[in-house]
Amino acid sequence: YKVYVVPESLTKRHPYLQEPFTSEIDPKQITLAIKERAIPKLTAVLNNPNVEATIKRDALKTLNEMVSHQETKDKMITELVIEAASPLLSDKNWEVRRESVSLIGSFANSEKGRAKLSLAFKGMQQQLTDEKPEVQEVDAWALLRLSTTRDGCELITVSKLATAMVVAFNRYVNPMFFKKELHKFFLYLLEVFINITEYDHGIIPLLGTGSVAALRDILLPDYKNDFGIYTKKIHELTLKLLGNISLNHKGKEECIKEKVIDATWPYSNSEALLMSCAIHLHGKYQIVERVDSEGNPLILSKLIEKMLEKDEDIRKNAKIALVAVSDWPEGFLKITEQMAGKVDILDELFGARAIKALSELLPSVASLGANPFNIDMHKLAKYQLYVKHMSYFMKKYDEAVKIAIDEGINVGEKLAVYLNPAAKVQVEALYCLKRVCKIDGYNSLMLKRFIDKFGDIEMPKGLSKETTTIKKELSSPIGTELMELALKGKALKQALLN
Repeated sequence: YKVYVVPESLTKRHPYLQEPFTSEIDPKQITLAIKERAIPKLTAVLNNPNVEATIKRDALKTLNEMVSHQETKDKMITELVIEAASPLLSDKNWEVRRESVSLIGSFANSEKGRAKLSLAFKGMQQQLTDEKPEVQEVDAWALLRLSTTRDGCELITVSKLATAMVVAFNRYVNPMFFKKELHKFFLYLLEVFINITEYDHGIIPLLGTGSVAALRDILLPDYKNDFGIYTKKIHELTLKLLGNISLNHKGKEECIKEKVIDATWPYSNSEALLMSCAIHLHGKYQIVERVDSEGNPLILSKLIEKMLEKDEDIRKNAKIALVAVSDWPEGFLKITEQMAGKVDILDELFGARAIKALSELLPSVASLGANPFNIDMHKLAKYQLYVKHMSYFMKKYDEAVKIAIDEGINVGEKLAVYLNPAAKVQVEALYCLKRVCKIDGYNSLMLKRFIDKFGDIEMPKGLSKETTTIKKELSSPIGTELMELALKGKALKQALLN
């Protein structure tokens, strides 16, 4: 092999080069920095006030391309990239502002990065109302990244960021300032709000600011702003956010005050919010009193439909809402009325205590006039269901019989009307009366009074012209036992008189 002696002198190795052998370092030549020197060089470009905005923009873009790698991200934090990028959030060049907040947002999922992000909060706050929608969108994205962790939510809430977000949201959701370019900006902000409202202290900034009313308006059918292809998603997020707000006591009160229930109930995934508001007395009232032109309860009907869903979470929320509404007596009656024909769901909701509402839904004898057997045929179908359901619960639960007695429902008189064979629930009425009158003298007495007063009134026996009376029906084999129980009521009456 040959040995070549290479001179150490550059002039001998490269005689065509003249001193100086290297040019002056140009800070604008960022492409000269590669590998290990790249991050420090790019950071130096960001810190140099004399560099053109386009060069800073390109440096930021390069850093944004590199930051996805975790090791590179950690090195950037060590090389003070966050410190260098934070002042650029307020740069005059909008592209620099956008690229800088994009870079800042990339550090939000790093614990080391979040520890330094407070340096950027002032700039991020300003960008929420930036003149360029492109900047606002990326700023909201960066906030969303920050809100994905518990301590990130804490940082947003305790700083002025949460308040600034509320102000920006309320401003741009207003039709006067709304821009179609802000669709994603709203999406990201709503998701941030959802994340921070998972905690009570994250709900407070939204209260008393008009945000609840603004969120309600988004869901109204006559809402003026058009979110285009994002409409469905924005509605979903709005419902979720209102649901979170309503979990807080003050938030619940504001939702009810702003009548959020009226705007949200038509949506398929509104049961969580209804469940929360139903705990409040005025919330129960708003749910029950929302009716159509014929007086049928709209919201209650929708919740009952949800009970037929296969999704267990939907069913659970609907069930909790209905049970909460039932704590109000009027709500209990309305729900039971709507459940006629759905005895399995009625049983799941209320169990034995449904017997009380079913009995109250039956008309009193006094309201039926001189002849209680002339029942309005338009209402008879419902009354038949109530009697059948009462029989169902008394067969299944001994407790139902006890409730019928303890609550003073006066079953003996109300059910006696349906001993009429034409009512087609004679068997069920007989069963209920026997169960109650066997152990309760008061209802036996009420039954006896009914028989004494109306027992001889002629009533149709069926579709034929043949007629019968209550006394005749109770003299038959199926009614003999009940007649004996009624006579015990007569004995009780006599004992009371004595």
